[in-house]
Amino acid sequence: MSVIRPVPTQWTTYYLAYSRLLNLRHTLENVVKDDAARAPVDCHIIQPQHEHSTLEKASRMVEIIKDNQF
Repeated sequence: MSVIRPVPTQWTTYYLAYSRLLNLRHTLENVVKDDAARAPVDCHIIQPQHEHSTLEKASRMVEIIKDNQF
C-alpha cells in the first residue's frame, strides 16, 4: 500500500487520499513507535543530520500521526 496525494481539481482524489491514510493509520503509528524506540542516530523519520526545515516537517508529521484525532 502507498500514500495517495490529492489533485486539487478533483475532489474524489481528496476522498481517496484521506481514505488511504485512514487505512494506513495503524501502520504509520507502528512506524512512529518503532522509530521512537531507536537510538537518535538510528532513527529513520527524524534524523539529526537533516536540515532544520526538514526536521520541523518530520516533527509535525509525527505529531499528527500521534494525535488521537488522526
